[in-house]
Amino acid sequence: MAKYFLIIFIIATSFRFWQITSYPVSLTMDEVAIGYGSYSLLQTGRDDWGKILPIAFKSVGDYKPPVNFYLNIPSVFLFDLSEFAVRFPVALLGSLTSVIFIIFLRRLGLSKSAAIFGGFWLAILPWHVHYSRYGLEAVTALYFLIAGVACWLTANSRKSHLWMAFSIINFSLSVWAYHSNRLFVPLLVLFLLISQHSQLKYIFKNKNKFFSLLITLLISMGPFIWLTFTSEVIKQRAAMTSILREQSLQLTLHYGNYASLSQKIFDNDIYLIFHHWLGKYTNYFDLRFWFWKALDFSPPGYPDSGLFYLVDLPLFITGIFLLLKSKNKFLKSLTLFWLFVGPLASSFTMNDQHTLRTLVWLPFFGIIIAMGFKRYKLIYFAFLLLNIFYVKDLYTKALPRYFSEYWQYGFKQAAVYACDHKDEYDRIIISPTFGSLGPLLTGIPDYYVLFYCKYPPQKYMFTKKIDKFDFTRVDWRKEREVGDKTLLISAKWDYPLVTAPEESVIKRIDYFNESPAFYFVPTR
Repeated sequence: MAKYFLIIFIIATSFRFWQITSYPVSLTMDEVAIGYGSYSLLQTGRDDWGKILPIAFKSVGDYKPPVNFYLNIPSVFLFDLSEFAVRFPVALLGSLTSVIFIIFLRRLGLSKSAAIFGGFWLAILPWHVHYSRYGLEAVTALYFLIAGVACWLTANSRKSHLWMAFSIINFSLSVWAYHSNRLFVPLLVLFLLISQHSQLKYIFKNKNKFFSLLITLLISMGPFIWLTFTSEVIKQRAAMTSILREQSLQLTLHYGNYASLSQKIFDNDIYLIFHHWLGKYTNYFDLRFWFWKALDFSPPGYPDSGLFYLVDLPLFITGIFLLLKSKNKFLKSLTLFWLFVGPLASSFTMNDQHTLRTLVWLPFFGIIIAMGFKRYKLIYFAFLLLNIFYVKDLYTKALPRYFSEYWQYGFKQAAVYACDHKDEYDRIIISPTFGSLGPLLTGIPDYYVLFYCKYPPQKYMFTKKIDKFDFTRVDWRKEREVGDKTLLISAKWDYPLVTAPEESVIKRIDYFNESPAFYFVPTR
């Protein structure tokens, strides 16, 4: 099996590391925040808010899970504070997930060939490859989740307390790594305890080993439980993304003011919330979402990519049929559990069909498609290359062209130019508002400056200021009258042509669709 592990790993790394700093076209706000937070930890032992080795990281508007911050520390140490350093840990874990998935499938009872194909399938899967190429916590959480199940099944087959300890640690890291897993993992563990309770008797036979498992659990999950009940850290994120904040739902609620008794009974707020949630939940079971349009590599009405290659469809249909015929009751029950619980956490949040929050759902599809592989392997490989080139074209051409501004493209160039020329100006103002269609989007240019200028964390963490920089909407008329030499960097909406003629612009950054992103204008 070792040679297959190596081949799958090489394929997975090829898909995830090829031009990783160019696609996606820019570091996201989360990436620069995590990268600079890790840089601060490496330099000072504190995050960028001055907290010593925190277990929840305060960020812009919310609290982020801690795992990726700490994973990035050795990467930043090796590769400096760079785009590659930020994306390296997640791309590596994404590649390793393909190998761990083979073990996971084998422990579930799938054949060797089916398990190897499952690893290969995950190695080239558009859904997983896309999110593995930039530093997002969901990929990290999925790695630890699959590893946790694999360790659990290994522990039960070998009656091993050590493997069970590894399972506890991996499940805990999955919970610590991403928000959606905080609901899914406890439900999955409860399912495993109920469905395999007869196989867990060995845990209690040795008291010392049993207590060592208990201590491992307390150390791994105790701080998280303490945060849940004593801090707003966990609750704040849930409140920010809650389905209850959706305007479409808020407009239908009565808020207790019912016009009649029948409305109170048959059209009450509880029913309306449930109906709204059920619609969001069932939307995840749309075949068009799975196989035709999910990843939003192109605008509505244009060809796009689903979570999977279209060539996976016959394997999926066959796999469903084979699962229903399977005599492996645990495999069948676990797969059905994953089918219905996988999108649950995401359905409770804002945004319809959120592909990142449902990444925890991926193993269900992997099990099904691996089971259906044997019947269609010749057809699959005959059409696979065509599918891969099609998605690659979307990913490298359509996605940058249509959506570069939504990836905060331009903030890097603005930060780099500002850092290189800051000695030429008394002040530099970078507007957080951007967008080609109007001043509707808001970014965090201060973190791009911190990241690309490698601004000393010791100076920033307590003052929350950067020398010479301000981050606010640009007022050309006001700044022109101040008298000092200021560099203004903002979208076109802050520069009416009547007051800022084109000859005042010393530099312009365009999005990939050639619409202007940022203008650089000195006050004198």
